[in-house]
Amino acid sequence: MLEIDYIKKILIISGKQINKRAVKKPTNFLLTIYGKKCYHRNRISVSNFTTNQVKNDTRYVYSYNQLSRSGVLKPYDNNKDNKYIIIVLESPSKNEFNYHFVPNVIANGKTGHQIEIYLNKLLDNIMNLKHTKTDVTFNIRLVNSVRNQCDLRSVFQTTNKTNPLKKLIWFEMFTNQGERLYLENEIHHFKPVFIINACTRLNLGSTKGTLQQTVGTAIQNYKTANSLTFDEYRVYHPSVWDSKNIWSPFNNSSPGIYEW
Repeated sequence: MLEIDYIKKILIISGKQINKRAVKKPTNFLLTIYGKKCYHRNRISVSNFTTNQVKNDTRYVYSYNQLSRSGVLKPYDNNKDNKYIIIVLESPSKNEFNYHFVPNVIANGKTGHQIEIYLNKLLDNIMNLKHTKTDVTFNIRLVNSVRNQCDLRSVFQTTNKTNPLKKLIWFEMFTNQGERLYLENEIHHFKPVFIINACTRLNLGSTKGTLQQTVGTAIQNYKTANSLTFDEYRVYHPSVWDSKNIWSPFNNSSPGIYEW
């Protein structure tokens, strides 16, 4: 079964075993991830987790006009000479995979729809905050901080949120399984003029802070270690941009970090 195959791959994050009967029960799976006792029969062990990743994507071009103090957002035209803006999301969910759990595209469904509607205005806000005095064009690259589905909603075939499971898997994948390094590689390769951190503010626990803060800390640590100068803008996740004021002023919470 497809669900079994994916569960087998995901289990590398704990090195544990899981019973087939627990596959469709997030609670039982979560207990196994935490290393607690589960069923004794029909256990499955695994050794790798390398598939089912959604690719990051350069999707738009944003051209800003300093006289009108506004810009235009268009589909990416394959001009790699433009400078880049990176938008960081957290991880793909059910809309980023087809029925057979084959990876689709990043920011599919409502997230992508909201980006197409509101990103132009958000970028205008940032460019005006920066007091940009020249016409400039940027490529917009969408990047997941973790490229695997962490809430496993496709696996469990549910529309319900599985936040306890999602938080655990996301944190392990980002901090210990190479996804933070992959994000750093994106920054190294594309050299963004600034980064929009649009991860959710999901609380990871009293000692960890929010998911957005964890990603932001990784971005800032890499920036400092490599003497980079880009700014980071921490905004709400695109799925709620329709209920937020895109023109809200940013709070300069610390050098190089702006929060909205």
